[in-house]
Parts: sequence; C-alpha cells; structure tokens
Amino acid sequence: MNEKELIKIASKTKYHGLGNNCEKKVSVKNRICGDEVFMGIHHNKDKVFFETNSCILTQASCAILADNLKTFNKQNIKSLIKDVESFFLKNTKIPNELKVFKKLLIKENKNRKECIVLPLKALDKLLND
Repeated sequence: MNEKELIKIASKTKYHGLGNNCEKKVSVKNRICGDEVFMGIHHNKDKVFFETNSCILTQASCAILADNLKTFNKQNIKSLIKDVESFFLKNTKIPNELKVFKKLLIKENKNRKECIVLPLKALDKLLND
C-alpha cells in the first residue's frame, strides 16, 4: 500500500474522539512498540469511537474497524485476531470478515501485525469484559 492511501485511511475522523457519548471505555497497549488504543462504545451500541497514541498503521486499522463495526461478531473477534496472525505466519487466506482490512494485510506489514490487530483487541475487551 502506498503512503498516501494509508494516510487517507488513517485521517478519517468520523469515529475519532471518545467524548461523553461512550458508556464504556477501554484501553489496550501494544506490548511490542507501546502504541495505545482507547476505544469506547456509543450508548446505542452500534458505534465505537477511538483515540490513539500510535503509528499510522494502528490508526488506519482503528478507522477501518470503526467504519465496518457491523461486520464483526463479538463471539469471533479472538479467532479473527488469530486469523491475522495465521495470515502473516502461515500464509493462510484472509477470512471474509477481515476483507475490510485487505489494504493493511499485505506481506510487507508482517512485522507490524500487532499494530493491525490492536484495535481488534480493544474491541474484544470492550465487548467481552
């Protein structure tokens, strides 16, 4: 993916900022690089909002996740995280639920897989804690 396209995805601000609209908030931290994602769920439970202290890849992943929230089922988020790892480590196919991340799920990002899955980990914590 070229840098301009990545910047365009990461700069989407529709769901950026937690404010007072969120009834539940969580934070997760990437143990490798220190990126942080703060995520909150809107009171009607069909929207998530986020803030990050992160690289552009994590920010883009958050924007994609927030834009496509209805694609994800709270029961299968943990398995989707494992699917991303399998994609990078074992060259498996990307499951349909993760097709929205196809621009980020490229071999060049293999060493940054934790950045890509961090928002999924935040969503899992938000919905399943």
